[in-house]
Amino acid sequence: MKHLALAFLRLVTLCGCADYNHDKADTPANKKGFARRLGQQPAADVKGIYFYADGMGADCWSQLRFECSQKTHDSLVHSLSLTDAVKLEGHLRGRDFPWWNAEAVAALPLHWKVNAKGDYYQLLWYDSAKEEAFFLEFSI
Repeated sequence: MKHLALAFLRLVTLCGCADYNHDKADTPANKKGFARRLGQQPAADVKGIYFYADGMGADCWSQLRFECSQKTHDSLVHSLSLTDAVKLEGHLRGRDFPWWNAEAVAALPLHWKVNAKGDYYQLLWYDSAKEEAFFLEFSI
């Protein structure tokens, strides 16, 4: 019985980690991921939402790419209490996807925050010329 319970828990965990579609934009799961990660439903001008999440192990990792107006970007910065940042180096760049070029994203203006313990980060890059945003959230 104990083995059956453990197998069930593993199945639930695996199914829970696949709640996104990293290779197709604007799926219902991606929109839900946007709302869950950014704390609000996508505004009317938000489109092209790509989402990736990795919740296995001790740390979690979520990446979003979406198009939005400067107004929506500014609203997200305010609602998430993000601050301006100097250029950050290292592992804060995200995983490469066709919709996320880590080097190009890292060169964009950034707003971010870290919790008091220093183990949970939220970062939001924005390209005002393309009206394109990139969000990275992770714990360590």
